[in-house]
Amino acid sequence: MNLHHLELFYYVAKHGGIAAAVAHMPYGIQQPGLSAQIIQLEKSLGKALFVRRPFALTPDGEELYRSIAPFFDGLDGLETRMKEPGAEFLSITAPPTLLRDHLPKVVAEVQRVFPGLRLRIREANPTQAISLLFTEQVDVAVSLRVEKSPKDLHMQTLACLPMVLLVPAKASWRNAEQVFEEVRRGTVTLVSLPHREAITQTFLQELEGRGLDWSAGIEVNSLQLIQSYVLMGFGIGLSVRVPSQPFPDDLRALPLKGFPSLEVGAFWRSPLSPQAKHFVETLHRYVKKLDRESTRAK
Repeated sequence: MNLHHLELFYYVAKHGGIAAAVAHMPYGIQQPGLSAQIIQLEKSLGKALFVRRPFALTPDGEELYRSIAPFFDGLDGLETRMKEPGAEFLSITAPPTLLRDHLPKVVAEVQRVFPGLRLRIREANPTQAISLLFTEQVDVAVSLRVEKSPKDLHMQTLACLPMVLLVPAKASWRNAEQVFEEVRRGTVTLVSLPHREAITQTFLQELEGRGLDWSAGIEVNSLQLIQSYVLMGFGIGLSVRVPSQPFPDDLRALPLKGFPSLEVGAFWRSPLSPQAKHFVETLHRYVKKLDRESTRAK
C-alpha cells in the first residue's frame, strides 16, 4: 500500500469526509486530487472504505483506520518528546465536552503541584481512546466505558450518566413513551452522535429489545450540535445528563426510564506516574464535587 494514500485516508476517516480532510491537512491539497488518490487506494485494496454521502466508514474502512490511526496520531508531538527525553510529560485524551468545560480546572490543579509538567491533550472517541492507550500514546484516557473494554485496562469510575431525549420546551411531548409512539408511526427524526459512539449503540440496542427501530436521521459529532439541531426543529436529540451542566431553558430533557446509564471513567494501562496518578485523583474529586453540587441544586 502507498503510505501517502494511507495518510490521506487517515485524515478523511478522522475528520469525516473529503472536504473536511482537505481543511485539516498539514499541507496543501485540492479536493479532486485527494479524492482521486483515495479511489486509487480503494482499487489497490479491492475494498470500499467509506460511503460518501452521508459519510460513514465501511467495516473495512473501520478496520483500516484502527490499524493506521495509532501511527499517524503518534506523529503529533513526537519531535518535542524526542528532543526533551528528560522532561515530565502527561498525555491525556477525553471527549470534547470534558476537554472544553471541565478539564482546564483539573489541569490547573495538576500543574500547581507539578509546575514543570508538559501536557499533551487530545480528543478521542472511546474506540480511539483504547487504541491510544494500547499503543502507549496516552497515559490516561477519560472516556465512556464500552461494552467490550479489554480486561487488562485499569479503570477509575467517575460518573454514571443517564441518557435523555431532548425536545424543544414548547413541544407537546412530556415523556419518552409519547415520543416512542411517534417513532412507531415513523413521524419523528432522531438526532444523535454517529452510530459507532457508545451512547448511540447503547440506546439503539435498548430500543431493539423493546421492538423499536429508530435509526438516526441526522448524525452530528458533538452533544452541543445535537442541542442546536433540536432547537432548530430538525428532530429529537439523544444526549446525557451531566452534573452541574444544565440544558438550555428552551430545551426539555425527557428521562429514559429503564435504559442503562453510561459509565464514564479514567482508564490507564501502564503503571501510573506520580503526575498521572495525581491527575486521576484530582479528576475523581472534581467529578464528586460536581455531583454534590448538582444534588444540592435539586
